[in-house]
Amino acid sequence: MAGSEERHEGHGGLTVAGRKTLLEARVSRILDAHPGALDALVGHGFTPLAQAPMRFALAHTVNLGQAIRLRGLGEPEVAALLGALAAMGLPALLAPGAGAVEEED
Repeated sequence: MAGSEERHEGHGGLTVAGRKTLLEARVSRILDAHPGALDALVGHGFTPLAQAPMRFALAHTVNLGQAIRLRGLGEPEVAALLGALAAMGLPALLAPGAGAVEEED
């Protein structure tokens, strides 16, 4: 699909499909997919996730896009966060059929 190869210039070359994959992934899936994801999220403003009880209570309830809106992050902060997560290879780890464990509701 040609459109999925389009890249967001402000997000370190993250593809449109990669951005969509990250924004639609539950925060808990992101945390499970890469050990560095927690530090990246906490470092970009998601400080409640640093506390295990809050992480267990919140991470499975929202996707990253919802969490970003709830935190009120601006576009520069969103770009930095998505770039950091993309640098860990998370779009590929979370892509459908990539072998990441699917979370059941």
